[in-house]
Amino acid sequence: NGPFIETKYAAYMLKTNST
Repeated sequence: NGPFIETKYAAYMLKTNST
């Protein structure tokens, strides 16, 4: 648990914010 989770979250946010 660390940068991996943060990166995954960031990618998810970007994808979600790609409306």
